[in-house]
Amino acid sequence: ARMLSTAREIHALAGNYSARPNGVIRVTAPIVFGQVWLAPKLPGFLDMYPEIDVRLTLVDRTVDLIEEGADLAIRIARDLAPGLAARTVCAMQYILVASPGYLDRHGSPATPDALADRQCSHLGYGAFGECWTLRRGETQVQVSVPARLTINNSAAILAMVEAGGGIGLIPDFTARAALDAQRVQQVLSEWEFCAPYTGAVHAVYMPGRHLALKVRALIDY
Repeated sequence: ARMLSTAREIHALAGNYSARPNGVIRVTAPIVFGQVWLAPKLPGFLDMYPEIDVRLTLVDRTVDLIEEGADLAIRIARDLAPGLAARTVCAMQYILVASPGYLDRHGSPATPDALADRQCSHLGYGAFGECWTLRRGETQVQVSVPARLTINNSAAILAMVEAGGGIGLIPDFTARAALDAQRVQQVLSEWEFCAPYTGAVHAVYMPGRHLALKVRALIDY
């Protein structure tokens, strides 16, 4: 491990003598975040740095940077594993959205308790369960929301919501374009979801005294 770390630092230091960042950057990111947030930003980065090539892999699992030879990983989490360097990119939270047509037919829930009487869908894996904790100011409530449909992809949940299939719990970055276009509306917007539905987006890389210019350039961008 020390030999590999030293080799990485030598490679990064050598690259720093170049006038401009150059080389290939291997990046991993969660699938939907990469599709809707990261990928649209890459053309501008490539225009700014014509000597850098990006190899982006989208996968919904934790990638071992050493084992898989990645320079940078985008991770969404509350806490990161020890032994890695990271920079926080942005905050992330989950929100409830529904189509205008669905809300016209069924009404918009006024309180979290009313969600139990609605058709709700959420990500059906990991810590994402049917018992939701929401907070508004000093008030915190728990509500059980049985879901007839769970999907392991937030973009697919959004597509279901836009088709009038009910209320969906998805990350704010997944919903942003649909909200801006008024294809969906936020439900219970004054309420905030508590853990595990909050966190941050981090750019994660191997620690070292010398970070390759190409990686630093992408993180800064």
